[in-house]
Amino acid sequence: MFAERLKMARKAKKYSQAEVSRLLGVTQQAVGKWETGRSTPDPQTVARLAEILDTTADALLGLHNAAATISQDVMARYEQCLVPVVGTVRAGYGALAFEEDYGKE
Repeated sequence: MFAERLKMARKAKKYSQAEVSRLLGVTQQAVGKWETGRSTPDPQTVARLAEILDTTADALLGLHNAAATISQDVMARYEQCLVPVVGTVRAGYGALAFEEDYGKE
């Protein structure tokens, strides 16, 4: 949860909520609400928080392990196949429907 990760990152840097709020230019109550999960900061503020706390926005948002969750087993279930590439189809009054075949990719 974002609130827990924010609090852990702040404590790891040994910052108080007041210090973080001063560096961000927001109120201490705002930082407190973020850490309790009662509200969330906008994306620009998350990026600034990451800079201040020497971490990444992905880590604060819990996305740093997202790539690791996709294992080779999951990817092995997908197979590569060719898809036909076709041109435009003309249809309408007096037009003959014709589809050009450009091969497969």
